[in-house]
Amino acid sequence: METELGRRGFLKKLTALGAAGVPVVSTLWSAPAHSNSATGGPLMKTAYDPAARFELKVSEVEFRRATSGRMLMARIYQPQGVGPFPTLLDLHGGAWNNKDRGANEPMDRAVAASGMLVVAVDLTLAPDAPYPASVQDANYGVRWLKSKAAEWNADAVTLGVLGSSSGGHVAELLGMRPRDARYNAIPLGASPNGIAL
Repeated sequence: METELGRRGFLKKLTALGAAGVPVVSTLWSAPAHSNSATGGPLMKTAYDPAARFELKVSEVEFRRATSGRMLMARIYQPQGVGPFPTLLDLHGGAWNNKDRGANEPMDRAVAASGMLVVAVDLTLAPDAPYPASVQDANYGVRWLKSKAAEWNADAVTLGVLGSSSGGHVAELLGMRPRDARYNAIPLGASPNGIAL
């Protein structure tokens, strides 16, 4: 619970300062040092700075297969730098009936270039499967991204979720009930007992 409140506090402060036009270098989410095997000394997490500019590596991977047979994909916007970077899962809008992982591309690129790993995932669309299919995808997405974050030089502890339009509704449902058995119904082999927190 403390980690969840810490994430919320971080995002609220970051949003308020950004809205006020204040350039911020935040150490609010810094966690204990990690071991740096090259030097044997501590390696602190990269502090988030919304004014920073990183080169990006953009790639796509298979996310999961929907019950309709449609392959859901994930687009990864990976900042190139020391890291590990905070992590953001993007859930697209589209009135539950259209759009995909590319819906928020300009925003995803901008956020990632400022030093955040952004992963945009496809959600099951309403014509393919009714509620709660898209919320199940989002729940799976949080667990999946937590299991993969280190591979993309990101920190799963600082994972947040962004949803636009109907994706915002999905994110809200997910945030309200991360342990709901209906939403947590898709098993994840890498973390069979994980929850979307």
